[in-house]
Amino acid sequence: MLATVNRTATRKQVEQQLSLACLYKRAGVVRREMRMTSAYEPKFHGATNQVSKPVEAVAVHNVDKEAYMKSVHDNVMKAVAHLGEAEKEVIECCYLNPYAHKPDYLLCHELNVSERTFRRIKARAVMELAFMLGLEVFED
Repeated sequence: MLATVNRTATRKQVEQQLSLACLYKRAGVVRREMRMTSAYEPKFHGATNQVSKPVEAVAVHNVDKEAYMKSVHDNVMKAVAHLGEAEKEVIECCYLNPYAHKPDYLLCHELNVSERTFRRIKARAVMELAFMLGLEVFED
C-alpha cells in the first residue's frame, strides 16, 4: 500500500519555507545583541559549577541562525528555478515578492488566467516544491 500525502499539512510546510525565504530576502537575519545590564543587588546562591558565556552563546546563535536562513533561501530558490514557467511566476507573485501582496483575483488578472486555472497552477507548484524540498507530509 502506498502512503497518501496530506495536502493541507504539506502546503503549510511549503508556505512556511517560502515565508522564511522571503523574510531572508527582504531583511536578512536580525542579529541578537549582548545584554549588559547588571543587577543592582547581589545574587547569593550555591555553586552551579557552570560557567556562563553569554557573548559566545549570542555569537553562536547569530552564526547558526544566519546559516540556517541562508540555506533555506538557497534551497527554495533552487527548487523554484526548476519549476515550469507558469508555476514559477505564480510562486514568485504569491510568496516571494515581499512588497506586493495582492489578492489572488488581482494576480489572476495580471497573469491573464482564470481563477480556477490560477488555483490549479498554484496547487501544482506547491506540491512540486514540497517534493523537491522534501517537505511532504504523509497521512497515517
